[in-house]
Amino acid sequence: MKYEALTKYIEIFEANPLETTYKYEDVDEGFLPMKYSKRSEHVDAFAEDVMKFVADNPELDLYHYIEIIDSYEPGVNRSAKESTDKEYLNKLDAKGILAWIVSAVRAECYKEGVLYEMLKEGILECWLKKLSQLDK
Repeated sequence: MKYEALTKYIEIFEANPLETTYKYEDVDEGFLPMKYSKRSEHVDAFAEDVMKFVADNPELDLYHYIEIIDSYEPGVNRSAKESTDKEYLNKLDAKGILAWIVSAVRAECYKEGVLYEMLKEGILECWLKKLSQLDK
């Protein structure tokens, strides 16, 4: 199974909490209490495994994930949430699904919390399950 390095995360994400929230309590000297989040180690491992998969499979050209996504519906800008539409999802092959996964991991570099939100909303799970189906 070519994609098992990524699809193994279906079970990992289902079995483990995604985020731990902490609260900064020190209010001395004008500091205000603040909430912040620490990402689950599984989310970090997933992101690392995705980028390792990209590097280990240069024939897929996943560094050009935006162009790959655009090739399925030229001129249509879909959000990640819209990409889980069954009709659209059925148009995608493994390379298309992988491109969406890479786009999520890359988005995390620019906006912390993107992967968590995609996990919470079931978007990554949807992509990983579709990838698992295509891997059989």
